[in-house]
Amino acid sequence: MLDLKIAGDVISLEPMLKTEGTTRGKFLDDFWPALHANAIVDGELYAIPFQNSTPLLYYNKEHFKAAGLDPDKPPQTWASCRCRQEALYRRPHRLRPAGRLRLHGWIMEALCLSNGGRYYNEEYGGEVYYDTPTMLGAAQFVEDLVFKHKVMTQGVVEGGACRPTSWPARCR
Repeated sequence: MLDLKIAGDVISLEPMLKTEGTTRGKFLDDFWPALHANAIVDGELYAIPFQNSTPLLYYNKEHFKAAGLDPDKPPQTWASCRCRQEALYRRPHRLRPAGRLRLHGWIMEALCLSNGGRYYNEEYGGEVYYDTPTMLGAAQFVEDLVFKHKVMTQGVVEGGACRPTSWPARCR
């Protein structure tokens, strides 16, 4: 939102809220609090918090059981995620991680943040930190999944191409 304000592409919603006889706080009560921050710039509301999402790790409990893993103990760290991927990757019904090129930055941001870092400058969204130890650690983690541990498919795999390997070839 900051970049849109800097470019002059948005205006504050505060005057409209005042005209409607409401406050920013009352208006934002209808939205999950974690979404508020990206709609506020310099202490003023500039947007309606929406289309925010977070990369999540989904896992199939049946596949965990079949691979000899405890389905009630999902991975909590990068290392435990990798170990579970290795166990699942050996199974005939394994799923390969998918990614669309436009989502990779989003995933790298999540990995960087989970590694204790900052992906970009919160004061100026055009400044992205690609060379910090936390980002380099995240990039190394992904590179190792692909090339060292061989549990992640190399290159970009479109979502529709990700299917269990036990499906017929035409469906993979």
